[in-house]
Amino acid sequence: MISFRHIPIRIRLSLWYTMLTALVLVIFSFALYIGLKRQLSTTLDQDLRNQAALASTSITYAGGLPILDPSYQNQLTDVVMLWVVQFETQRIVKVRGQTLKIEPLLADDVSRAAVGVSTYRTIRTSDHQRLRIITVPVLDQNGAFGSAVQLGYSMRRVDNALDLLLQTLLVIATLAILVAAFIGYVVAGRALQPVADITRLASQVDGDDLDARLHLDLPNDELGRLASTFDSMLERIDLAFRRQRQFTGDAAHELRTPLSLMRSQIDLAMTQAETPVEYREALGALDGDVSRMTTLVGMLLSLARADAGQLMPNREPVDLADLALDVADQLEPIALENGLTITTDLQPVMATVDADMIIQVLVNLIDNAITNTPSGGTIKVKVVSGQRSVVSSSLPDLGAANGKSKASLASNRQQAIVTVSDTGIGIAPEHLPRIFDRFYRVDTGRARSRGGIGLGLAICQAIVHAHHGTLTARSQPGSGSTFTLTLPLGSPPEGEEAKNREVGDRGARASVPREMT
Repeated sequence: MISFRHIPIRIRLSLWYTMLTALVLVIFSFALYIGLKRQLSTTLDQDLRNQAALASTSITYAGGLPILDPSYQNQLTDVVMLWVVQFETQRIVKVRGQTLKIEPLLADDVSRAAVGVSTYRTIRTSDHQRLRIITVPVLDQNGAFGSAVQLGYSMRRVDNALDLLLQTLLVIATLAILVAAFIGYVVAGRALQPVADITRLASQVDGDDLDARLHLDLPNDELGRLASTFDSMLERIDLAFRRQRQFTGDAAHELRTPLSLMRSQIDLAMTQAETPVEYREALGALDGDVSRMTTLVGMLLSLARADAGQLMPNREPVDLADLALDVADQLEPIALENGLTITTDLQPVMATVDADMIIQVLVNLIDNAITNTPSGGTIKVKVVSGQRSVVSSSLPDLGAANGKSKASLASNRQQAIVTVSDTGIGIAPEHLPRIFDRFYRVDTGRARSRGGIGLGLAICQAIVHAHHGTLTARSQPGSGSTFTLTLPLGSPPEGEEAKNREVGDRGARASVPREMT
């Protein structure tokens, strides 16, 4: 047996529409039938009451016996039964309906008439005829209730009218239900047309045709939002595919350079090297290229694990101020060589984080500041705790590329805020929104001279997102740059700690290499 949920949605909508129409018609027909029946019955009772009153005034008494005026009998057009009953003698004068044998059924009505009470009764005769009978008391010449008039109408007119109405409603309802089923099927098809368009487009779209869009002009209802969401999904997928292609191309380009150098070094060594010293020099040159390629492969592996959600922090309580101070002390000799000064403003802040990963982020940020700050400049590292409930509208939405929006950066939770600011050359506004993109370099020549390949900030952002934090940048050309790292101070989300241990046991936790953009 086919379940209702397995029926096509168009047919289900048509069935619901048809059943609703049928229910409305049944309720309307029932109400109309009952209303007409009551109206006809009330009209019939009113006619009976008027005829009975007229008959009562047409009765005279002779010798104590009731006599009906013969002139009134000529007016009995619709009357099927007219009996006059004398209470004292129990004599029944049958003016109409002499063959009706219903006297025992009316005994109670006669008894009530004797005390002045009028009654109505509906009976069915032996020939299956339905009669509506009224029994009214009649005053005699002494002013007492001496007799009663029993007058009956046939209910054939009422029954015929109701039968005709019932037949008419049955025909009309049947036609209306059929029309409703047809209209419901057509309307459901038109209403579901956007879904059919989405299905058609979804079946046609492949990796080479992700720029297709629906562009349906629909109201802001369920189907309109579905079409808009589908277009937005295609746009996100298209953007992800383009980034993936670009990422693959950039990775191939970056790998090709050291491989080409290695090939050249090997060819040169094989054709020209003759002494152990020359071979040792060739191997030394190869060692630098191998190191560069090993670093690149490690970064690509880290980003791949981040994309797969396997970049799991091994959280433990640490003082971020101590971490920042250690990193600043470690890089201070490099800063001094470049004529720079590193200052710190550190407030003790305990956070549950992966210390190695956060150190890697700080190393990259401070090293970038050293790279992009001329001699005589200053680099400041600051650690504080506070609440970041508002995100400045002047900042670019740097997290959008990784599924984060400005709205998601806002939080009222207590957080640790780490900033690395410099007085360097700054970043031009056209470059600022893209500095977290993979393989993106603001100054290609400077980055390559320092060995950078444009993945450092991308890895930093991946690490920060793995900690459910944010990493943003603010900069003015010629005035320096400020990178702000925000981390929640609370415990990791439920279940993450166990997941981290599981990933660690499998050896899936990445070792993030140091790299400068």
